[in-house]
Amino acid sequence: MYVVGTRAYVTRPNTVGDDTFFVIDVSNIGSPSLLGSVFIPGTPEGVVVSGNYAYVTVSGDTNELVVVDVTNPNNPSI
Repeated sequence: MYVVGTRAYVTRPNTVGDDTFFVIDVSNIGSPSLLGSVFIPGTPEGVVVSGNYAYVTVSGDTNELVVVDVTNPNNPSI
């Protein structure tokens, strides 16, 4: 997880081999709300956000860096 301002960038594994990357509005810490999400390949090891991009390191078959464009937090894209 990585937090910048009022947004949290979170990855979560699922059972089919891909994981989900979420953008969450945390401006109301008592009631965070999901803004958007996108599936990413592999298992996330970490996430860092710089400007309009989130950089997610993944392990598994790919062992790569996935770059997610978070310019539109409601519709993040790889």
